[in-house]
Amino acid sequence: MIPRVYLENFSEDDGRLTVYSKRREKTLRPKPKDALIRAYYYSQPEGGIENAQHAIETDFLGGIETNYPELIEQISSRRLPDLELLYLTMYMMRSRSPAFREAFELGLADKVNRIRLRIPKSEIPTPPVSMPDLWENLKVSIDPHRSLIAMAYYVENYLDVLFESRFQVAYAPRGQEFLTSDNPVVWYDVARNGEVKTVYPNLPNQSTRVVFPLTKKIALVGRYRQGMGNSFDSRAKVLTKNGIRQINEIQLACAWDEIVGNIRLPKISFNRFSKVAPKLHIAHYNSDSGAFVLSGTSLGPLREKAKFSRKK
Repeated sequence: MIPRVYLENFSEDDGRLTVYSKRREKTLRPKPKDALIRAYYYSQPEGGIENAQHAIETDFLGGIETNYPELIEQISSRRLPDLELLYLTMYMMRSRSPAFREAFELGLADKVNRIRLRIPKSEIPTPPVSMPDLWENLKVSIDPHRSLIAMAYYVENYLDVLFESRFQVAYAPRGQEFLTSDNPVVWYDVARNGEVKTVYPNLPNQSTRVVFPLTKKIALVGRYRQGMGNSFDSRAKVLTKNGIRQINEIQLACAWDEIVGNIRLPKISFNRFSKVAPKLHIAHYNSDSGAFVLSGTSLGPLREKAKFSRKK
């Protein structure tokens, strides 16, 4: 789900991570190789055998992950990195996350359910006496393989939006560190008061900002604006405590299930972060473009409506 080579940059001196599960409200201390893993997350059925095909993970994602340490070394030494590889890494990190795949599946299920509800009741046969109304209690189940198709589609068609963005390398000051999550690359808009207003799982709008923590001490911050061209500033920009706070609040707010950080930050700051962190939910789904937007309410109602049955 999230590659070990990335998570290793957020581990403690003992080689372990601090992982907080939002869904289970529990803190864990796994090694990077055991964290944020879901069995058969990218598998495809083949020859009638479920979870038989692993080409996405082994042939495609593995090739990108291998180059991640080199990207980090280039950026930390303030050299211009391979931008094509960096942007592909960012987009793959974005589209492979649960925030993309599960949102797509729930959004598609919600679309099908809304179409069902528009069918006039007069066209639905009345159930026999003493039998439950199955139509009213119907739940829609979306094949998880559909979101793999969506993942490939977005990587192929929307990668160019990162080449329309301006990025700055940001450093955490002494005593401060970045958090990350199972949804590390976040596109978002902010309100006039500086609070996060809208979060975009895939396609940004004009003036959308993007943040991507690379390590505990380095993050990429940028802004998308169509037609403004690409710029990458590798000079050191040391953020203030407020700058660190906003990035960490964004990561906590946009974590789909789990937030990852060092052992100090959750103890000191988690209660304050959790007060400003929305629980994300699909507010809009565009069936033509496949775009969906998240807002600050619970995912629970959609998960109840959709029989979400991803195999673990």
